[in-house]
Amino acid sequence: MPLVHPVQTNGRNATGDFESRRDGAARILVCEPHPEARAFLERALRHLGYEPVPYEPALAGEQPACDAVLLTPSFADGLTLARSLRRERPDIPIVCLSGTGVGPDALALEPVACLVKPVPLDELARVLEQAVAAGAARGVVRRALC
Repeated sequence: MPLVHPVQTNGRNATGDFESRRDGAARILVCEPHPEARAFLERALRHLGYEPVPYEPALAGEQPACDAVLLTPSFADGLTLARSLRRERPDIPIVCLSGTGVGPDALALEPVACLVKPVPLDELARVLEQAVAAGAARGVVRRALC
């Protein structure tokens, strides 16, 4: 039985968001500077069965509880937080998502994948599933799905 498997659903809750979060869903830290893009990624992650953890400036000095990082490399604060997470948790999966390319600072984080915006939802799903599963295999994921 796999430790982590995103739940697929097409149901929507009362607010119109996709409703697919379940207890035990892998938590994905979303480091995206543009509010509209961040909101879209959060909805997409919920649809795929993940629990999004949006970057907030208050997280700058903290280590948020997450199983993987979705990083826009041009976002300086997100890059700083990803570096900090990498130092504390060397095996945490980092996926870069960029429309302008990935520079040496982001590549130094050794991301498991670098995706080009706009990324098809099925490709994002495939990459995140592999990233979270790889993190689980290395003991990174906080909890297993039963």
